[in-house]
Amino acid sequence: MNGLPTIIGEFRYREQPGRWRFVLEAPLTIRFPLDWWGKYQFLDDEGRVWSQADGRDWTIVAGYAWDGASMAPNFPSTMAASCWHDSAGQFRHLPCIASELPGGKWNKRFAQIIAAQGGTKVAALYHLGLILGNPFYSLIGKILGAKRGGKCVPLP
Repeated sequence: MNGLPTIIGEFRYREQPGRWRFVLEAPLTIRFPLDWWGKYQFLDDEGRVWSQADGRDWTIVAGYAWDGASMAPNFPSTMAASCWHDSAGQFRHLPCIASELPGGKWNKRFAQIIAAQGGTKVAALYHLGLILGNPFYSLIGKILGAKRGGKCVPLP
């Protein structure tokens, strides 16, 4: 076992116009052999479940939309990683997952998903971009007062 995250099943998405360029057509499950996320559903402020953690698996529901790699080209090897990074980023501030997913691990797992999809060089480059760019994004979010909502509930 190499410790890299693995996509479980088929990864299906489509492209659409607008800010959220990509939308999942089927759930995306990624297994993280080095992590234990707990057993939670992640809901937006309206109560819709968008993701869930079930032990080592992180599943993002069909219908979840994301913008792809921010300020970088999208490649086949980056698509699942960018979907997971957006989903995890949307909820990683919540108390149920915050200690398991600090910023460094969040970015490292993103790069590992890319590497596992055959994009080793792209993974290294994008990981560096996240290390350099995330502090800027965080600062802008604080300045603009971006509200971080959502909640987690134990899996039924």
